[in-house]
Amino acid sequence: MKKVNRILRFISIFFLFITPLSAQTIEEINSADRIDAYIQQEKNSFYFTINNSFSFSGNDGSVDYSNPQWSFQGEWKLGYNDRKGYEAEARAGRILGITGLYTYVGIDWTYRKGSAGDKNLFGQRTKRDRFLAGTLGVRYKLPLSIIADARIDTYKHARLQLEANKIELSNSLLLKLMANTDKEYEIKLSYLVLQDLAVFVNYDSDLKVGAGISIIY
Repeated sequence: MKKVNRILRFISIFFLFITPLSAQTIEEINSADRIDAYIQQEKNSFYFTINNSFSFSGNDGSVDYSNPQWSFQGEWKLGYNDRKGYEAEARAGRILGITGLYTYVGIDWTYRKGSAGDKNLFGQRTKRDRFLAGTLGVRYKLPLSIIADARIDTYKHARLQLEANKIELSNSLLLKLMANTDKEYEIKLSYLVLQDLAVFVNYDSDLKVGAGISIIY
């Protein structure tokens, strides 16, 4: 009986291999391949976003060009005089799998008249009003969309930062909070007029009180 079962099993496998695939089966296989290719393409696609806020106290914004593996980011904060200062930061790095940990290298440029001698929370002193530094750091998204950032620059200055860009108070009302160990902080309340347009009021430790419009693309 066992020999008969083995023979029947062999015959069924043999006919499975020599029987031509139907057109429907081939189409199903092709469809599955196309779906897999589309998913892979979407997974590797880069997406571009930019956010720019125009205020009577200054201009600030950010830009992001990313896919699930790589991210290129930039930020700027521009006052309307040397006392309020000008800052720009760029970074490029790798997102480590499903952990979401973002490791990066970057560059930071700052000019603010009168900032020489300022100390951060670690007791490290700013030596000049204007500086350009390389940076090395990590960023990680915590619950409530809070981004934790830890970095060190080429002057051996360390900085820790917590930032929440979009805390939804309602469908149209958003809150932004930011603070770091360089004694910089910001609170910003925005109201969405359109999907890509908002009005806001804010207080920034460098630019002080501000109000204006934000454009999101």
